[in-house]
Amino acid sequence: MRILLLNGNTDAAMTERMLALAQAALPRLGLPGVALLPATARFGARYIASRAAAAIAGHAVLEQVAEHAGQVDAVAIACFGDPGLQAAREVARIPVTGMADASLDIALEMAPRVALLTGGAAWVPMLEEFCLLRGLGRDRVGVHAVAPPGDMIAREPERALNLLV
Repeated sequence: MRILLLNGNTDAAMTERMLALAQAALPRLGLPGVALLPATARFGARYIASRAAAAIAGHAVLEQVAEHAGQVDAVAIACFGDPGLQAAREVARIPVTGMADASLDIALEMAPRVALLTGGAAWVPMLEEFCLLRGLGRDRVGVHAVAPPGDMIAREPERALNLLV
């Protein structure tokens, strides 16, 4: 099975980090035969921190889905907030999932109420709307932010770890 690991922002270094983490996880998940094809959005923001950037990222995701059609068996949008998820599901003839959508599904199988912790206050309303579109209100998912934006957290994860904890 070939999975397109699609980063919806333009940070190629982030794509490479996600690829390394995903490849390391495959054997532990009992999926040794899965091949990951990494792709990074060709246009848009290096880090998505606004509705405008998310909309552009959705367009970039659709472009990559179209480009890789017929080459992969599934698409994983490796960009939390899942830009373009619903549109990609509409046009792709293969399964499409995203980090936020899959994370919520798994978390809510384990507990009736969960929290999303994000970097930067701008993400709070965007993720709350993401949840509401899935029928998940504040009674099921609490969205909270820490002060530094996610791009700083991604650049300096060790520095941000104590803050996130």
